[in-house]
Amino acid sequence: MTVAKKKMDELAPKSSTTKKVYLKRFLQTYKTLNSSQKIAVDTIEGPVMVLAGPGTGKTQILAMRIANILLKTDTAPHNILALTFTESAVKAMRDRLLSIIGEDAYYVNISTFHAFCSEIIQSHPEFFPFSRDAEPLSDIERFELIESIIHGQPFEAIKPINSPTFYVRECISAIQDLKREGVEPNDYRKLIDQMAVQLTEVNTKGKSELSATQQKTSPSNISGATSLFFG
Repeated sequence: MTVAKKKMDELAPKSSTTKKVYLKRFLQTYKTLNSSQKIAVDTIEGPVMVLAGPGTGKTQILAMRIANILLKTDTAPHNILALTFTESAVKAMRDRLLSIIGEDAYYVNISTFHAFCSEIIQSHPEFFPFSRDAEPLSDIERFELIESIIHGQPFEAIKPINSPTFYVRECISAIQDLKREGVEPNDYRKLIDQMAVQLTEVNTKGKSELSATQQKTSPSNISGATSLFFG
């Protein structure tokens, strides 16, 4: 065997063996999945929605689906984008992917929503009407901002005397829910106006029914009913 041939034989199996190792790891993990999880991993074209509670393996499923795409198609790792909510989830997903496909996992774009959006804003500032240096508020800054807004308004129901910050977290949660639903501020104002009209109608109807009930149970009516039945 020539030196050149020996060198080629040493190099060629290395790449092939590495791929076999990753495929073996993938199949080993794949065997541990239930039928629904396997469907999510096997569906590598089109959208897939996984509905599951915390601690049920959603991160594992997403990592396995990414690995399956890379193993079965010619998709390049840098053409895949995976978004999650926390840095810890980013690390967990990266670690899972590393254990399955090796160093290719470093080239997969795994990021938090905030970090990804911040990168887009900084890369294309001409499309955004605010400073490219803007950063998401921290939890403490968010709390302090909502707290200052509540304290600056003549609220009573959501600013109890004994605990004026009691509803701050609920306000923050409501804002986050609206953002997730894609509700714009103007749309929310319209919704509030509609609800105000509905509440007015309900209150008016309730007062009318209460008035009718009070009339039926008034002393004069009770006295009349007593005379009717008992003479």
